[in-house]
Amino acid sequence: MFEKLSQNTYAALLLCGHLTEKSSREETSPLTVKEYATLAVWLMREKLKPSDLLSPSSSYILEKLININLDPKRIKDLLSRTLQLTLALERWNRAGINVISRSDVCYPSIIKQTLKQSSPPILYIAGNMDLLNQKERIAVVGSRNACDASSTAGLLFHLQFVVLCR
Repeated sequence: MFEKLSQNTYAALLLCGHLTEKSSREETSPLTVKEYATLAVWLMREKLKPSDLLSPSSSYILEKLININLDPKRIKDLLSRTLQLTLALERWNRAGINVISRSDVCYPSIIKQTLKQSSPPILYIAGNMDLLNQKERIAVVGSRNACDASSTAGLLFHLQFVVLCR
């Protein structure tokens, strides 16, 4: 199911992906959207790409991250999670889930235009990826920790949407 991941997407998954099952805790917490945005802006300014962090000679790049308040050791630890990423990719593949990053051509342009640097670095997608950049679209987004008010609002939206579609 997976097309070959770009090196930039591979790096984004290592940096931001939650790669282990819920029951096991990750030793190093993945970058938040804000942290990844800070890193992405800095990389662009330095004329670098996320994939440049994967090169064997990236230690000089990692040391400069302290200037943007990112811990070089944390980034190095995240980039070393290749086994966990391989296992996660196999799990997602079996479940029919595709993964794209902001650097991929198929990343929805409406998200980049609307959220700019706050765009999620990674999208996990089930279904027809050709529909991502269609003019008419609807998305279903969930939260791991939705409060009661959000759950109620989501249910009300769902009921209204079903009525409108009949």
